[in-house]
Amino acid sequence: MITDMKSLTPPCFVRVENPAERQKLINWMFSIGYHCVASDISDESVVCNTVSMIGRIDCGSNIELFKALAAMNDSNDLWQYHVCLTDHWSDVAVGDLILKRGEDDERIFWEPLFRKATADEIIEKMNELKNEKL
Repeated sequence: MITDMKSLTPPCFVRVENPAERQKLINWMFSIGYHCVASDISDESVVCNTVSMIGRIDCGSNIELFKALAAMNDSNDLWQYHVCLTDHWSDVAVGDLILKRGEDDERIFWEPLFRKATADEIIEKMNELKNEKL
């Protein structure tokens, strides 16, 4: 299981049928600071920040949703969604969610311009994206 519970990260899991994709996801989690990641081969799940099945967010097979939730923490902004709080930006509207894509993303994600998105906002955004693809 996770040995270094990141603050803010909601307990969650995702099913990844392809073993190579599952390992790629586990490697990504190590790259953002997890030291021990649970992977249950029997049900093809990758688990984040929990030792119990109770209360975990089931991401189904949505790896992007899982990654968005697993990245949530107080120590950095990397790979986290932020909510735009001002209409100052020409290509971003108030309420839009923007992803901080790694250390070389030089956009400024500071309050009062942005705040970190909540788990509920991320889930809602991912559901909208899923419905757009249908």
